Amino acid sequence: MFELAVENSSGQRLPLTGSAYFTVADIQGLFSCPVTVNRSQVYGAAGSVFKSAKIGERSITILIKIEHPVEKNRNRLYKYFRGGERIRLFYKNGMKDVYIDGYVESPECNFFTVCEQAQFSIICPNPYFKSVQDIELSFTKDASLFEFPFAIANVGIPFSEYQISASQTAYIDSVPAGCIITIKPVGPWAISKPTITNVTTGQSMTVDIKLEPGEILTINSVAGEKGIYKTGTDGTVQRAIGYMAEGSSWLTLVTGENVIGLELQNGGYKNADVRIKAVNCYEGV
Repeated sequence: MFELAVENSSGQRLPLTGSAYFTVADIQGLFSCPVTVNRSQVYGAAGSVFKSAKIGERSITILIKIEHPVEKNRNRLYKYFRGGERIRLFYKNGMKDVYIDGYVESPECNFFTVCEQAQFSIICPNPYFKSVQDIELSFTKDASLFEFPFAIANVGIPFSEYQISASQTAYIDSVPAGCIITIKPVGPWAISKPTITNVTTGQSMTVDIKLEPGEILTINSVAGEKGIYKTGTDGTVQRAIGYMAEGSSWLTLVTGENVIGLELQNGGYKNADVRIKAVNCYEGV
């Protein structure tokens, strides 16, 4: 069994399975995408030499049977499958709960048949399905210190303690992924020159910048979205890619366990709030 739903650019969602309005008759394009393998001929030798490989865009075709009242239910689809419009498809089965973004290329419908059906072709420039549930890591947390029974001294007792870890572990299922890292000072102290390292791969990224209290540094290493931004205390966002230190690499999370380490030049771990967000991607469902 599976569940399928579509969401339009306005954020409105329409279930296509388990619905009295439609029956999903067929879906094509849910498996792995075709791969273009580039190779070159070797002079004077048999065969060829592998150079590179690239996964192409994904094409998904959905065939929907429109239930009675046909005219009313057909018009429900117009709000979600407009030609050239960006949509998001949600797909869920026994193992995966994912979504993918695409653009409606060729909506079609056989109006004058006993069993009216609509067919939609969706082109997805990014071919990977993404998990609905994000991976979220935090190097900081509040540890509860509140216990019963207790006695409060005159000087008082702490209800929680602010703790920070020097490393965290992220697990990636099948496709290497970029991530979004946010760093901000905690308390009245500035921090500077944060370094994030994927200990598993040896990749390291340093941003030679000073962050005052209330400022936020955002590092995005997701393919097609890469950038570094500094948000000021007044909410103004500035590009800060020029502060990327020489020898730094964009952080990539590889398949399996990734141990992520944190270093600060000054300010101390307890003066920083560092969070990492990533998403598991899949070649097929």
